[in-house]
Amino acid sequence: MATRPESATAMYLFPLNSLAKDQQKKLDALNGALGNASLRVVSLTGDVPASERESVFCGAAVATAAPAETAATAPARPPDVFVTNPDLLHHQLAREWPSWLAFLARLRIVVLDEAHTYGGVFGAHLANLMRRLYNAVESAGGEPHALRFVAASATIANAAELLVRLTSHPQSGVVAISKSGAGALCRSVVFLNPAEDLLPCACRVAALWVQHGLQGIVFCNTLQAVDDLFAAFSRHYPRLQHLARCFYASLPAVQKADALGLLSAGAVKLLFATSALEAGVDLPRLDCCLLLGWPGARSRFAQRVGRAGRASSGLAMFLPDARSAVDRFIAAHPSAVFGCEEATCDPDYPSVLRGHLRCAAAERGVAVKALPRLFGAAAEATMRALVAEGACYIDDGDIFRCAARPHLSVSIRGGGPARSTVDVVLNDSVAERVSEEQAITRLYPGAVYGVTTERGARECFRVRELALYPCAGQSRAVLASTPCRNTRTFPVTYLDVAPLEVWSTQTLPVAGGTCGALLRAELGWAAVTTVVSGYKERDISSGKSLAQTRLFAEPLRSRHTAPYLQIKFTKPASTAVLARTGDVLTAFAAAESTDTRLKAAQWDKALRGCRLLAGLGDAHRRVALADSCALHTLAHQLVGLAPVHAAATAAAAGPQDVREACVVDRGGSVSLFLADSADGGSGVCEGIAARLAEAAAAAAWVCTHCAHCGGGLIGCSACVPTALHCTYNFLPLLAGVGAALVAPACSTV
Repeated sequence: MATRPESATAMYLFPLNSLAKDQQKKLDALNGALGNASLRVVSLTGDVPASERESVFCGAAVATAAPAETAATAPARPPDVFVTNPDLLHHQLAREWPSWLAFLARLRIVVLDEAHTYGGVFGAHLANLMRRLYNAVESAGGEPHALRFVAASATIANAAELLVRLTSHPQSGVVAISKSGAGALCRSVVFLNPAEDLLPCACRVAALWVQHGLQGIVFCNTLQAVDDLFAAFSRHYPRLQHLARCFYASLPAVQKADALGLLSAGAVKLLFATSALEAGVDLPRLDCCLLLGWPGARSRFAQRVGRAGRASSGLAMFLPDARSAVDRFIAAHPSAVFGCEEATCDPDYPSVLRGHLRCAAAERGVAVKALPRLFGAAAEATMRALVAEGACYIDDGDIFRCAARPHLSVSIRGGGPARSTVDVVLNDSVAERVSEEQAITRLYPGAVYGVTTERGARECFRVRELALYPCAGQSRAVLASTPCRNTRTFPVTYLDVAPLEVWSTQTLPVAGGTCGALLRAELGWAAVTTVVSGYKERDISSGKSLAQTRLFAEPLRSRHTAPYLQIKFTKPASTAVLARTGDVLTAFAAAESTDTRLKAAQWDKALRGCRLLAGLGDAHRRVALADSCALHTLAHQLVGLAPVHAAATAAAAGPQDVREACVVDRGGSVSLFLADSADGGSGVCEGIAARLAEAAAAAAWVCTHCAHCGGGLIGCSACVPTALHCTYNFLPLLAGVGAALVAPACSTV
């Protein structure tokens, strides 16, 4: 670093604020060792108030300036190294600060840490962000062709391929370094027996760590699980409560720093955390980690396990949930979790490319002749469409421009449009800040919501009021001042898919059916609404429901538009589905496994009181349930096995990018909708529709040749994945009535 060219600058991009702060400490330490050759390192994340960002970036020496000198007039000092995240860079590219333009003109190196996180929609946005960076560097007088990228990840199988997609760099110029030069410490990974109730087991493990003088982290898959675990630990081990802290994304920055600082000092022994701590934050004092349930991917498993034993030998433990078929499968086959997954993205996905072209046009404009070089082959057609719609224009200098500022309509992480945040208010002070999407599902009126107090304790309070889009001021959720310690609430949600435009339809024959027994698939564009209609309450000590579902007079809604795929059986096909379901029910009786008993219980319970079947007579109830289970199973196979049949486009990372909705009309006819979860689409539905027959054949082959369950009619979590984000867990997944019904002749893929 000391011999760097005087003109060179560098940018470090980190996917998480906590990771950026952690790594900057190391940069500062390294920089301090350079003495007179030290560099100016600046970090900007969302934690820095917008009003202070220019002075921080420019290095305005306000403290030593003359009284009349302000941040705006102080000498601009572009940093040599700029540390930030993709979300802030998205808005930073629109800045016209002289020091920012000077930094861009000298930019030579871009570091992408934790590159495995840039898959799917997030990766497609990051790739277009890099395209806009090329344009910004060129506009500032720099040399975009001279940019050099360094991507770092310990948990990815196709690093070189992903870097090509993210940076538009030629494959021939990418070098993959797959062998680590770092010393490897001894780390033991223990797979515990599945537990019916995770919390008491997790509390006992955590208490044993503390009693033996160890520090550890317990990873939970949801914030609700963090709340429940902290409450259970405080209840069972009150004398150890002060040694535990919670850590999650919406925790205020000051409290995050406090928790990590106390851990480093040894004053705190336990962290109960969500995925906010799984990526790269260096916690060398941690001896142990415990994973409560499968995190959803092998890369995430490896990241969490890697938090323990970084400075000395460590212990990682996986505690499976006995109620989860996936967890039970992993407990029985531990070797299945080791290894790396591939990550990919599609920078040319239409809605993603469209949004970023508008942003680039609004920033400094893009020379029309440079569009294919900077933004890919699809850019020119997209530009023409934007101009035809009046969203953008081409000026007299043949520069593509946009008069509006569209940045807030583009969500870098692939959700809906970037809307305002919601303040969580406790005793007239802002305790946390969350997105509007989070507020609708976690901060509805009557919800029990957990916050971390200034003393570090985790307390739960009732939500007294939720005010979104007020006439004046910030959206906010107001909590009651009295803690609510023994109750938990769960939102009642469903997905409403309203087709706006049909793009294509296709049919596939159904095995065992007469003429006209078909599966019909319809692809199109829809308004997708997540609806929270009420909530349920449960006593956390007994696990019993406290009252009937409380329904809102006016449900809460979050809406976006995206591609959808509707699949349904014709009436002749339903007869064949019901007959095959009878074979599966017979197989239930012959099997003795725990998984089979759970599925049999699911079927019986759904037949008696499934909400989908409400209002149907006995004649329609069994047929509708059989169709629902078949379509539900098929959806899980098509989405969960996408890496096998390659049906999802490169924009799709997997199950998190699609949502499911099942609809039963009054006549008992069942329709299942899949809808991309990202506003504008993620490519999942279009990819499946494009290769529906091949996808079904591949999924059926996987079930038939499953090495774990022998390819029976019931299936297992290896051949019928359960990772799809849906609210239909009461429907059993049955291999015999899924893809096998529409791919009877498949023997090879």
